[in-house]
Amino acid sequence: QFIADAAHELRTPLAALKARVELGLRVQDAAVWRSTLQDTAQHTDKLTHLANQLLSLARIESGARAIAEGGAQRLDLSQLARELGLALAPLAHARGISLALEAEQAVWVRGEPTLLNELLCNLLDNALAHTPAGGNVILRVLPAGVLEVEDDGPGIPLEDYDQVFARFYRRSNKGSGAGLGLAIVGEICRAHQAGISLHKAEPHGLLVRVAFAGEAV
Repeated sequence: QFIADAAHELRTPLAALKARVELGLRVQDAAVWRSTLQDTAQHTDKLTHLANQLLSLARIESGARAIAEGGAQRLDLSQLARELGLALAPLAHARGISLALEAEQAVWVRGEPTLLNELLCNLLDNALAHTPAGGNVILRVLPAGVLEVEDDGPGIPLEDYDQVFARFYRRSNKGSGAGLGLAIVGEICRAHQAGISLHKAEPHGLLVRVAFAGEAV
């Protein structure tokens, strides 16, 4: 079923890309060519993002198998959060969003580092994508292996909380995403036997909480 869904998700943007290129080839106007190239670049970016997310889902399976076979590593969740927060700070600044990090102490968990980085990246990318300019995103690491990402964007309706973790689920057709970001997060949480929950941020926005099995220092 996943292969069928993935094929459908790839077929539609590929068909749109091909149609746009064919239209550009039928005209001689340089302005139309330039517009076609700009549209083609945007479509290609979306396809690349979708392909990367599909590959992430494939990596989760092998990562989950490694964890199940005892291959998990002892990792400082606060350090992972600091590294990714620094990496994404320029992007947040460029969008006019304040990105804050609250990770005051080492918080040790057992996990697969590539997958945990993927989880953090998807949560932050999702928060930054839905937070307007002038807004705030907080990446928070709490004792006992709890990770939180909070934003003051529009939030998600309570009735959609369960559905957003389904693969290819989109709340609307207005966004450019493939509906895989939170699905990837959910799969990584399952691989680590971590709980994930959504909460309304105050006064508005979304708070995503991931609870790992913490490890004593």
